[in-house]
This record gives sequence, structure tokens and C-alpha cells, in this order.
Amino acid sequence: MNKVMVVDDEILARNHLLELIDWEQQGFRICGIFDSGISAMDEMGRLHPDIIISDVYMPIMDGIQFSRQAQAEYPGAQFIMLSSYDRYDYVRDSFKGGAVDYLLKDRMNAEMLLSALNKARLAAAQNRIHSTDHASPEAALSTDMDREAVKKEIRSWFRGARLHSEAWVQLQSSLKAQYGGKALVVIALQVDHGTIGEQGLSEEEYHQWAKSVSMLFEQHFTGEMLYIRQHQFAVLYDTASSRSELKLNEEIEHYLGRISKLFSKFLNARIRYSFSAPCLRLDQLPHAYAAAVASLVEGRRSPEKSPEWGDISGTETGEYLLGIRQEMAILASVESRDIPSLERQINELYRIARDGSGAVSVRISRLNDQLCELAARLGRQFGPRAEELAKQLRAAMLSGSEEKWGECETAVVDCMLRMLELIEPEAVPEGESLYVRKAMNYIRTHFRGEISLGHAAAIVGIHPVYLSRLFRQETGIPFVEHVNRARVEAAKKMIENKIKIKDIYSEVGFQNYNYFFKVFKSVTGFTPANYERIVLHNKAN
Repeated sequence: MNKVMVVDDEILARNHLLELIDWEQQGFRICGIFDSGISAMDEMGRLHPDIIISDVYMPIMDGIQFSRQAQAEYPGAQFIMLSSYDRYDYVRDSFKGGAVDYLLKDRMNAEMLLSALNKARLAAAQNRIHSTDHASPEAALSTDMDREAVKKEIRSWFRGARLHSEAWVQLQSSLKAQYGGKALVVIALQVDHGTIGEQGLSEEEYHQWAKSVSMLFEQHFTGEMLYIRQHQFAVLYDTASSRSELKLNEEIEHYLGRISKLFSKFLNARIRYSFSAPCLRLDQLPHAYAAAVASLVEGRRSPEKSPEWGDISGTETGEYLLGIRQEMAILASVESRDIPSLERQINELYRIARDGSGAVSVRISRLNDQLCELAARLGRQFGPRAEELAKQLRAAMLSGSEEKWGECETAVVDCMLRMLELIEPEAVPEGESLYVRKAMNYIRTHFRGEISLGHAAAIVGIHPVYLSRLFRQETGIPFVEHVNRARVEAAKKMIENKIKIKDIYSEVGFQNYNYFFKVFKSVTGFTPANYERIVLHNKAN
């Protein structure tokens, strides 16, 4: 378990950070909490943290000074820097000081924090490997090839070259050491820079430009970036943390969104991308890259818009048998309490798993895992008793032997039917789905805090893209506009109760007054001050 030190002089920011995730469940332990770099330095020798999360702006010794001094005396510590300011000099100095990530406090969520922590954990592990003389060769990136040699071989491989047997054995050894048996997604990136394109650079100049792109990527992200040819890059992405296609789709889109913002800010470049189905075998990687490039050329970028996952012909991919469309259909059957339809869909999924290519046991096991994940989400939606049913289903799946796998589909259907028995059908107005109704209830009770489409989708148990589409279809306005209207209505009531305007905006969920002013005027047609005058005038008369 990695030890984490938190250093921030703002108590509210510290508390928010500590409450974002279940630290120990994610493999981290808070070993110390400090309000200054000086007090943290005094305890470094005793605590020996693996990861330090530090604010940038602190009195006496700021976060940049603290990170430099700490890394000079304790070079194994990995820094994640926090700030309320999106300033280039802070970002630059943080990364020059060796930080693995830079997070803005007002935008930080659990997913972003976990991504940074996992990046720091990987860096700490690599540092331990390089700092010991007795590390096993399997623990390093490669047994016989250094990292640059590995990247060069993969680049040639993705460009269509055949590897001779010795190089293939060494490459397999290197990739297995780095990724083990994890499924990998291959991301095809097209990095476009207007100035670069106009200059007509030579191949060598392109290599130098590509090197700067790769260095920027490696400073900020996990994964392996490979320069393929002019403007074209590939990224090997580890899918280990995702159990469902929906979650992996969201995770990769978020990951690529962060890359896009970074490249736009520091390189004035824009990216286009597409990604493959997950691959379980290393020899699938070139085919997966080719499929991703083909999707990119055709304007497709994600599995939601591309053929079913696992359509890489002739390969045993790590596809998600429970795809987006299948999951939506199951959720629709649950919502409408259509039991025959639910049974048909579950039975069809198991039929596909049994009849597909590759080891049946692997496919059935993977489908079991995906259905258990879906049952867990439904359990969280329907309450504690339903959650217990989902836990019982997973326990039954884990304890089952191959001889009893025929009982799996019966167990899944039975679990979902028993969940339905626990809830009373909710009266829903015609033309309004239960999901949108629950999302609107969630907005009404949570608009004062940090709220997003992703949060609401997780609460109601469906994909954010699906909820966004339903919300707009049924209400006529986007999700975020509905949130803002709820906040403005609350602000109007506070103004009517003679609460000062400057004390209102943060109470109803807005991050700053300027945005509150803009939204209030857009919704009501009046500025907050004008609305206050109208209210006072009406009360006086």
C-alpha cells in the first residue's frame, strides 16, 4: 500500500481532497497531513511517503520550493501539485520540479485524482526498480531490450514490418514485463499543427517534432506513446481498471480529452483519434492499430460509433460481450418491468458467449463479470436490499465451477427479477422516462453542490451520453441548463428573503460571481441587482 502525504494550508481544500475517494480501497494510505511545506519537511525522514500531494501557493515555503527540497533530500517521493490557479508559470515550474501531475482544485474530481495517484504510484514503482541493484529482470521494462529499442521495434511492427523470431521473442518479453496479461487498447492519434504542416519538414525534422510531442505526453500521462509517421502516433492503453465497455469508453474519452487540452495549450496542436477493441494477445496489436486508423479515416473515433467491439476479424479480442446497446436494452426492460424481454436478452448474451470463437470458459467468465457489474449499479440505484442481492450474485459467480456455468444465466435473471420485486412501480408522467425523473430529483436535492451529468448518470444507472440524449428529448433543454435554472430559482428566493447578493452565488452552487451574474440574467432577463430592486419595489407597494 502506497503512503500518501497531504500538504495544503486550506483546511476546506484538504477535507475535500480526503473525502473524494476511499483511499485504502484504492491501495493508498494517508501517512501525514500538514498545513505548510516546512512542517512537512520536518517529518519526511520519519514518514517516508511514496506520494506527496501539495498545494502550490503556500506562505513561507511554497509548493515549488517544498517539492525541490524534498526531492533533493528524498528523491523517491513523487509529487502531485494542486492549485486554484490555471497559470502557465505554476504548471511549468511544477513539472520542471519533477511533479507527475498538476490538478486544479475547482475542477478536480475522483477520477482525475485517481488518475494522478496511479501515475505517481507507477513512477514510484519504477523508481524503486531503478534504485536497487538486485531488481529482477522481469520487473524492469525489458529483459533484453531497453525502452527506446522496444518502441522502435513496435513502430516498425505497426508500419507493416515483419519481426524476425529473435526480435519477436524479445519484444514479447518486454511487453509482458510491462503489461502482464492485461488487455490493451490501441489508440490511433493524428496530431495536426498548422504551422508544422505549412513548413514541409524533412523526415528528420518530423522526428524532432515528434520527440517533443512524446516528451510532453510522457510528462503528463501513463501509457506508451509511439511515433509512427508524419503526424501519426499510437498509444498503448492499459484497460485493467475497467470492467465494462461503458466505463472503458468513458475512461478513454476522458483520457483523450485531457491529451487534447494539453496539446492545444502547449503545442497549439489539435488531435483526432480513434481506438481499437481491447486486445488480449500481443500479436493482435498491429491489426488493432490498423483498425483504429481505418476508423479514424472514416471519421469514427469510439466503439459507440463503430462496429461491435471484438470485430477485429480472426482474432480473439478482449471484447465486452455486454456492449452499450445490449446494456441499454437491459436497462429499458428493467425500467418497463418487461420480464420476458429481460430473460430473452440475458439468454441471448450467454448464447453468444457459448458460440463465439476462443475459450468458452474465458468468454463466460468475462460476461459474468460484466453482468455482475451491471447488477451492482442497479443495486446502488434500488437501495440496500438490492445491493445485497448484487453482492450475493457476485459471490455465487466467484464460487461456481465450470460444471455449473450453465446456471449463470438463471442466476442473473433471478437476481434482477428479485430486485424488481423490492421496488414499487413509480408513476411516471406520459412522455417522461423514469431515468429523467430520477435525474431531475437528483438535481433538485443536489444543485447547491458540485453536480455533473456524470454524477447524475451514475445515480440513475445509465451512460451519461444516453442520459443527455433522454434529457434533451424529454425536457427540451440540456442537463446543465436545467441545473442552472434550479440554482437561479433558489437564488431568486434568497433575494426575495433579503439575503445579500454577494452571499448568494456560492450558496446556490456557482463557483464565481461573474458566471452567476451571466446565468441569472440569461434565465430571468434581469441582473441580480435589478431583480432585487424589482422585488423591493413590489413589496413596498
